[in-house]
Amino acid sequence: DKDGIVHGHVALYGEGTASDELYVAAKKLADREGVILNNHVGFDLDLAAAMERVWGKPRFIHLAEIGVLGPNTTFVHMNLIRDEEVEPIIKSRLSIVWCPVAYVSRGTPLRQPTRIPEMKKRGVNVALGTDSARQSSAGDAGFLALQLGGGAGHAMVSEDIFEMMTVGGARAAGLQHLIGSLEPGKRADIVIRSTHAAELMPSIDPVHQLVTVAHGANADTVLVNGRIVLREGRATLVDEADVFANAQASVHRIRSRLGLSLPGLWPRAQAA
Repeated sequence: DKDGIVHGHVALYGEGTASDELYVAAKKLADREGVILNNHVGFDLDLAAAMERVWGKPRFIHLAEIGVLGPNTTFVHMNLIRDEEVEPIIKSRLSIVWCPVAYVSRGTPLRQPTRIPEMKKRGVNVALGTDSARQSSAGDAGFLALQLGGGAGHAMVSEDIFEMMTVGGARAAGLQHLIGSLEPGKRADIVIRSTHAAELMPSIDPVHQLVTVAHGANADTVLVNGRIVLREGRATLVDEADVFANAQASVHRIRSRLGLSLPGLWPRAQAA
């Protein structure tokens, strides 16, 4: 449903999990249906190097040769980009979803400085991601992205990160004609944040604050396609307490069935 608020895409799980034939078939399907092809690539440096040995050449050169790269191709992570891969990436007009917290969590900066700020400066569309819902918040990712860019010799400004969060994300999802910016003809997807928080005061540079310290708790009102789904920080469509309780109970049931114990050195007690 092109008028719906939920859209599908074609996804391959991750690097090393797909044959060339599957890559090509997935790209053809995405092209035919007018959606993006999504794949997690380059999260683990050792796996990326292993794929180079399998293919006998840098990965993005190989993927370009078999026709997988294109404007509707979105790769997540991209922690390893060789010099000879830069031009094929730029030429293809693919999108990158950068996950700074996941990048740091593996100790990757010690082995491979990020090239994604460089890619953005050279015209590649970059979106900002968290890799998974529990990996980090968008505020953490924005702050870290600014630091990593400077550390890699490609300093960015807050506006660069805000573009990744908005128009860059929309394009990476293949939905730039619908969302990502507030303009006539696009959907009214709007987040209004409260500034009544210690971390947001004094309010001098709102873009910098949005990028570096704003989190979900600062959201006051959210509209999705013109419909208010959050008002004064509370969900309007569901009972939050009920949802949270069900989620917590579900986790405990799964842990019990699997016989899993919580990691960590400190003893823990579960509240009744």
